[in-house]
Amino acid sequence: MSVHPRGFVAGFNSSANLFVMQDIRKEAPSQKVLDTAKAQTLNSFVFNFASTNTQLQRILIYSLLGLPQDYLFQYKTGIEQVTSEDVRNAALRHLHPEQQIVVVAADRDSFEAPLKQRFGKVESLSIDN
Repeated sequence: MSVHPRGFVAGFNSSANLFVMQDIRKEAPSQKVLDTAKAQTLNSFVFNFASTNTQLQRILIYSLLGLPQDYLFQYKTGIEQVTSEDVRNAALRHLHPEQQIVVVAADRDSFEAPLKQRFGKVESLSIDN
């Protein structure tokens, strides 16, 4: 969500996110990008044990969701095993840029033409509806 002069946009901050979604579907991330993402995720693992309260919450949530108590360790192992091609395959299954919706609240005359140029189909609604 972001605020632009004369308008409010919910969804993408810009078309950059749309392009990232399209790119990841075309080509797997580089090993460097994958290693950085994995390191960031794995480095935060320690915070799951930061306090007794955090550990108790995790135990309760896992019980409520029917997850095994070693789920966190299974998750960590899974992250360590992810490959670039796994990321691309997941993107192909779950990211569908052509189905994304962007909501813009703004003056129709100012925004409609640029939005059509950038995204194609634009459905305008009046607040009087």
